[in-house]
Amino acid sequence: MHDAARGNAALSAPPAVRRRPQIVLLVVLLLVAAATLLVFIGLLGDFRRQGNALTQAKQQAAVYAGRSAGTGILPLNLEPEVGTESGAETISVEWLSAEEARLLRKSGSRVIVARTAPVVRALGRDGRAVVFFKDGRFDVEWVTLAEFEALRAAQQVEIARCARRQ
Repeated sequence: MHDAARGNAALSAPPAVRRRPQIVLLVVLLLVAAATLLVFIGLLGDFRRQGNALTQAKQQAAVYAGRSAGTGILPLNLEPEVGTESGAETISVEWLSAEEARLLRKSGSRVIVARTAPVVRALGRDGRAVVFFKDGRFDVEWVTLAEFEALRAAQQVEIARCARRQ
């Protein structure tokens, strides 16, 4: 009987008291939905920026492959020829100088030929698209900024070594 009396008391409570748990639940659900939407938008932007950088680097790798004309030799002219795609952002590309390319032609190591500007990601680690040359082929990879700096430092050591051999 005591429980029935408490149930009747809840029913006799003012409507504002009964709605308070519903409002709190609604606010919590709204906050969760907003957070989920923000994460989705952040990921979508990250994938789009990374995809644009990779697309531009792949276009540049195709240009370089055409310049090597199947010889398997690293071309000395590595200046970019990247046009804007419809709707795609233009991402700046930096490339290896002709002198550095000449020194690295016979090194046999993997050569960083070109790279996009750093791409800042909202979620995840920042990085850049990099065009590599190895064994007569141009490949494109996404690397984090820390990985790139380590690869670039190793390449600078290799350039210095090749310059001393001459």
